[in-house]
Amino acid sequence: MPFSRLAVATATLALFAASLPASAYQINVGGIDYEVTFVDTSYTASTALLESQPWWGSATDAGTFATAVGDADNVGATIGGELSFAYGLGPPVPTSDILFRYVDSAGVVSGNLGTGQGAVRSFATATAIVAVPEIDGAVLPQALFVLFALGAGLHARRNRLG
Repeated sequence: MPFSRLAVATATLALFAASLPASAYQINVGGIDYEVTFVDTSYTASTALLESQPWWGSATDAGTFATAVGDADNVGATIGGELSFAYGLGPPVPTSDILFRYVDSAGVVSGNLGTGQGAVRSFATATAIVAVPEIDGAVLPQALFVLFALGAGLHARRNRLG
């Protein structure tokens, strides 16, 4: 049976690794930490996702986020093309093109470019990173004491009963 446990552990590890984003960047913009990942999609297919990003509506903010990712270590080595930060809809007709700033494979931020709403690009998505509170070191000894006391009480009760 050891083989089956090994197979299950290997399969679990493989599934976990496959679920991780290919490239994720942790950046700080305006004092807030973000994890930025990229998804190959179009504006048409992912309107709500793209419009929910913190830089939506501002070419300046899109450029700030793009610059932070461009400054990340090894950004040029981890991307094979352009990483796009969509920020709005624009000319020639007010709603015809999706506008974006992008980071190229050298980590350089470029343009206020537009492309058709159905064009598939590698668009950025950001999630604010929420700090996890640290565990107070005094809690562990207290918890161990309580568990020990419960265990001692159960042991004494078992000895009395039987």
